[in-house]
Amino acid sequence: MLFKNLLLTTTILLSAVAYADTQNSALAAGSMIFEGNYIKFGVSENGTLGYGSNVKPGIQYDETGTGTFNDAYDYLTPGSPYYGYDVQYNEFSRVTSNNTSPSVEPGTLADYSGIEYNGRTTDNRVVFNYANTDTALEQDIAFNDDDKHVSVTISMTANIDMADVYYGVFTDPDVVQQAGDTSTTNNYVINEEDYNFVYSEALASKSIIGLVTGHDNSGAGIGRPWSDSGLVYYNGGNAGKYSSSDDTIGLGFYWASVLAGETVTFTYSLIFGTDIDDALKVIEDDADILGDIDTAQDSYSTDDLNEGKVTSTFKGGTLKVSTGGALNVDFNVAEDGGTFDTDGNDISLTGKVSGTGALNKKGSGKMTFTGHQNQLNGGFNVQDGEVHLASGSNLDVGDSKLMVADGAVLTGSGSVKGDLDISGTISPGNSPGTMVVNGNVTQNGSSTFLAEIDGTGTGAGAGSYDRLVLTGANSVYTAGGTLDLKLRGITGAATNTYTPKIGTSFSIVTAEGGVDGAYALVKQPTNGLNENRRLDVVYNENDVTVYVAANSYAQLAQGTGKLDAVAVANALDGRRAQSGLSTGNADLDSLYNGLLGLNASQTSDTLLQVSGSIYASSISGARFANRLVRDSILQHTAVLENAVPSQVEGGRQFGLWARSMGEYAEVDADQYANGFTSRSGGFLFGLDMPLSENVLAGLGTGISSNTVDGKSDGSGKTESYYGYGYLKFLQDSTYATVLTGVSWDNFEADRSVRLSNQSYDLSGKSSGYTAYADIELGHEVDLASDWMSKTSANSFYLSPLVGLRAEFAKRKKFQESGEAVVTLQQEAFEGFSGSTKFGVKIGGEFELGETLLNINAGAFWLHGFGNAHTPTVKSSLGSLSWDVAAATSGRNAFEGSLGIDMSLSDNLNAQINASYITTGAAQSGQLHAGVSYKW
Repeated sequence: MLFKNLLLTTTILLSAVAYADTQNSALAAGSMIFEGNYIKFGVSENGTLGYGSNVKPGIQYDETGTGTFNDAYDYLTPGSPYYGYDVQYNEFSRVTSNNTSPSVEPGTLADYSGIEYNGRTTDNRVVFNYANTDTALEQDIAFNDDDKHVSVTISMTANIDMADVYYGVFTDPDVVQQAGDTSTTNNYVINEEDYNFVYSEALASKSIIGLVTGHDNSGAGIGRPWSDSGLVYYNGGNAGKYSSSDDTIGLGFYWASVLAGETVTFTYSLIFGTDIDDALKVIEDDADILGDIDTAQDSYSTDDLNEGKVTSTFKGGTLKVSTGGALNVDFNVAEDGGTFDTDGNDISLTGKVSGTGALNKKGSGKMTFTGHQNQLNGGFNVQDGEVHLASGSNLDVGDSKLMVADGAVLTGSGSVKGDLDISGTISPGNSPGTMVVNGNVTQNGSSTFLAEIDGTGTGAGAGSYDRLVLTGANSVYTAGGTLDLKLRGITGAATNTYTPKIGTSFSIVTAEGGVDGAYALVKQPTNGLNENRRLDVVYNENDVTVYVAANSYAQLAQGTGKLDAVAVANALDGRRAQSGLSTGNADLDSLYNGLLGLNASQTSDTLLQVSGSIYASSISGARFANRLVRDSILQHTAVLENAVPSQVEGGRQFGLWARSMGEYAEVDADQYANGFTSRSGGFLFGLDMPLSENVLAGLGTGISSNTVDGKSDGSGKTESYYGYGYLKFLQDSTYATVLTGVSWDNFEADRSVRLSNQSYDLSGKSSGYTAYADIELGHEVDLASDWMSKTSANSFYLSPLVGLRAEFAKRKKFQESGEAVVTLQQEAFEGFSGSTKFGVKIGGEFELGETLLNINAGAFWLHGFGNAHTPTVKSSLGSLSWDVAAATSGRNAFEGSLGIDMSLSDNLNAQINASYITTGAAQSGQLHAGVSYKW
């Protein structure tokens, strides 16, 4: 079927002003002749084709296109010419004119060849005007030199109210092009979807002359007998769709009414060809069968359009509507394009809009597309106002673009095939909803993406949010301009009560071909967000996603997290970019983006993971191990003051000894960090050497291992190698112990950071040392012998004790291994700490067979100083840095101990010790076992 892209509509142009005769310097009296390369004809002063009477030329056609015309071959004047027009209205009133017997007075002819008229210039053009008391007619007859058709546009203005109006154009075509052609012709009617065509074919040459129009309110027919009635031709003629005779052919047009002051405009063409295929090609290629939309009035109502009183074809013209409402007509946009001016009115296009040209939408007001067959291959330019794509509608712009100018708006839940170029506003959905585009979407610097959010649903209306979905592997979305996010004041079927929580996400754009660019500005909702909330934007490979996040991470962490998390949050807040913008550092951007999608609690947990608190916790764990080792050494030296005579008599004071020990500790979470568990163990070896009968010296070595489990914060391990020396002073019942040494510490830790989009595994290694010293003073008091005689004990004693211990720890600076997004640099650590000790031991000596036992118990109060209870380290992440502390193990502690010394022989001694230490914030239990050999 030909002309699938032409619109079948009736054109009626309303005029609010009375008709005025055309006044121009080109006015001429009498008949005129016009000649191109293919066509030559005369026009009479009555507005009919043919010079007049039998004067040549009538209508002549040169199939060679060389302008060689033969008067012997004239389509009107082998005999009497017959070509005319007819207006019938109000049942019996008629205005009829043909070049055989004109019934109207002569009108005026104006030659506009090569002169612009009604926005168009053609090589050969004549305008005929005629008026009487009832009506005024204008015929605009035009063709270019190389045309094989003649375009005729009729404007008919009613001076009175006219009902049942018929207009007819008719001719008796004597198609004589060569010998054998006569006034008898083969006549045919063709009714296509896009046009009505009636033509006559020469018997011998098969040359064609015909009449064609594309208006819906038209008909075509054959007249036998001859007819000058538009009513006859509108109804299909009176000779069927084929005849072979000397008949007339014609077109008829119909309007139910044309009121006084109204103008109807319509177009038809005379078609020529060497045969029917040639003629049909003329129709398909360039015949004017609908005319332009703007040839009559300044503006038209939707009723005018719906009633077929306006030509619905754009050929460079402008249609301005004066009222709103639904337009139930199809529009065709020819190659020259056109402009649709809504002029402040809201209209709905329920038909289809299609064609090869570009359509411009101007004027304020809303234009709504509801159909799914809209195809504008020349593109669609929204210059002003709003264009709305209703749900289920489709607009195809082919290889061109749908362009939205600055200040204009595109909305809706329909679909677009082709590229979008946005300088104005795009707001997908029916508040809210989804717009689908099979093509690229580019948002320029002046553009705005208005995204309305009423919930997490991806449908339409209440509980949903706006989405722009780009389909097709090559469909790329380029962000730019402003993203305007809205939670309240949504005008469609929205609840306007939705308040999103931190971590909620909305994928407002998905693009199969990828995402490029970034918004210059993201406008936050003025209402609908809780305190300390903002909406952040992430540009992923194939989507743009909006997340609800904390406006201040520090404020969030203060409410739900630890101070270590607050420290990280403060650093992040200081470098955080505006929503939708980059910090300029890809790794930092990845970290910020990775925090999005986490709820409030998860965000605080992740901030704590980022902090690297495990490194501070591991220092605490290493101190637990160091304390364990020193406690074990001091427990060994305590054998001397336990008054076991066999250990000091007979000069057998040299000794070798070995000990093993272990400790399990739990540190509770506090305001700084999560809690952790610590496991320590080790072995010690030493040599006792007498310096005098009151002084014993010793030295030794050992190893310890500590493991800290920070649960979600990671784990750390410290292995330490010890060297130490000690002195034991014993004078009567008073004793003093001095211990000093150093440990060489090797540290490593593993931790994970769980962001919303990825988990990162990290590790760090470092080394350092710890120098330490301990002093303990005590005095043994023998208990009353009378009391002892009542027991099985050889002796009882009470020993008050005071102590002081101090250590200095240092760890080297190191860089973690892992992804740079969350890889920390740990600054060198130096820390001085210590504690005082006050308490008492009580014990007694018992015999158990051949074994002499010394059993003692102690109770002590410990007070820490320095940073023993809360070590603090400095972490850096790129240009960000913060201090992070371990959960405090407590400054003041209570220790309870139990010890058993066993003299297995004169040379061999064994020892078991246990202790429990609690600060309220931390608890630990130690177990020691040792053996010594004296000689």
